[in-house]
Amino acid sequence: YLERRKYQEKAYFRKLIVAVSKEDEVFIFGPAEAKDNFLKIIKESNDFRPHLMGIERADSMTDNQKIAKVKTFFKQ
Repeated sequence: YLERRKYQEKAYFRKLIVAVSKEDEVFIFGPAEAKDNFLKIIKESNDFRPHLMGIERADSMTDNQKIAKVKTFFKQ
């Protein structure tokens, strides 16, 4: 079960890298484990083009809280 989940997570993160590849800047926030695993995949990837602006820990948030967090981060 754990190996299957790890494989699925890695495949998801690779798709995510492709989805954000056209962006100039990326801000990552989320639960510690997912965020850290995504960062690990980014470091393994040679084709990650966007500039990684920051990484922050964030627990469960509403959509409005997520939007506010991103707006606040990029205003700084």
